[in-house]
Amino acid sequence: MVMTPSEILKKYNLSKTLCRIRILDTFIKSEKALSQHDIQQQILSGCDRSTIFRIINKFNELHILYKIDVANTQKYFFNSPSVFYNKKNRDLVFFHCSKCDKTVPLQDIFIPDYLVPDGFIKHYNNFVIEGLCDECR
Repeated sequence: MVMTPSEILKKYNLSKTLCRIRILDTFIKSEKALSQHDIQQQILSGCDRSTIFRIINKFNELHILYKIDVANTQKYFFNSPSVFYNKKNRDLVFFHCSKCDKTVPLQDIFIPDYLVPDGFIKHYNNFVIEGLCDECR
């Protein structure tokens, strides 16, 4: 079962602000990845752009959200237990529909551990499969 926004904020010792609760609630209810612009459109008042930006970055830093780079846009997906994402495994595969812009995690695809040259430091892999979703094909 997914935690409530208040439970998540308590778990990470974050104060319960209206903006944090509304942003978390929006992500929890969404079945697709959201950009900062998507969040701004869904939360029409009460949270300015810079506050939304800071909150999203903090949630990503705490691994509450998972950041994906899709079509030159940063999108974020809620780190629910059903996605199997944790601090040790930052490598997920996402599908991005080039027609409707929906981005969803593909839970049954696992990524091998790619090696990088000596002296390089890998933080995580970012895999996005482009195509048409079931609703757009």
